[in-house]
Amino acid sequence: MGTRQAFYQGLADAVLLTHGLFVAFVVLGLALIWLGAWRGWSWVRRPGFRALHTGAMGYVLALTLAGRVCPLTLWEDHLRALAGGPERYPGSFLQYWLDRLIYVEASESALTAAHLGFMLAVLLTLWLIPPRARPAGDAGKTRPQKGPPEGDAAGCFPGRSP
Repeated sequence: MGTRQAFYQGLADAVLLTHGLFVAFVVLGLALIWLGAWRGWSWVRRPGFRALHTGAMGYVLALTLAGRVCPLTLWEDHLRALAGGPERYPGSFLQYWLDRLIYVEASESALTAAHLGFMLAVLLTLWLIPPRARPAGDAGKTRPQKGPPEGDAAGCFPGRSP
């Protein structure tokens, strides 16, 4: 492999890593919001984090509903072609990894349903565990120092009042 091919291969791998990190942010972000609500982590309620998370999943759903392939997949395929190799994925990034990692053949309609269901879970989480701006002087605190944490009516989610 020549220098130019190695350069494009490296760029394609960097795009793949970025794609993986994006997927991890969307999937693990939702799990961390629920865990953080239970543990009293204030950062999971930050409006900026929640807007980024919801927006990222909304973008994925919009691409899916429009029948479009993720631009990161297209970019990676293009870079791999410039490196002299074949396209990385015959379908979408997610479909490829679902097939590869959990041995499930998933149709595009099944993936659309999965994306829609995940987006509904994100929106439900926004309602059940709403974002909150930190009060002034509360930087770095994750739980009140004295007394039980505030909670919703059932006491499940610290910081959520009925």
